[in-house]
Amino acid sequence: MFEICSNSHFNTHVGVICEHRGVVAIQSIEESRFRSKPGQRIAQFLAPGFDCGIHEIYSALCYGGTLVLRKDDMDPYAHLDSVDTALILPSVLAELDPADYPNIKLVSCPIFTPDEKGTKWYS
Repeated sequence: MFEICSNSHFNTHVGVICEHRGVVAIQSIEESRFRSKPGQRIAQFLAPGFDCGIHEIYSALCYGGTLVLRKDDMDPYAHLDSVDTALILPSVLAELDPADYPNIKLVSCPIFTPDEKGTKWYS
């Protein structure tokens, strides 16, 4: 068992206890693990205590991909220039230009709604 931090609908953080079998079940779905395979580079962008951050870690390490950590504490985006896949929140996507990261082939965005600014990544 492990604990993750998740947002509730009331914008407060909630600690949730998870069983490992839940992670294994989600990781068994190829799309959920970002189609991870040897040679694929997945950014660790989210905090490990955030529920979606667990997917970055397990997707890379359990299926032969490479988990790419931050290069520079002062620039949280520096490592994105060397990854194929990134899980990024809509508010961050809205600030990034896809042209600056042509290497990223798969962007997964939790809590995505079609009316948000991050849609430029999906066109």
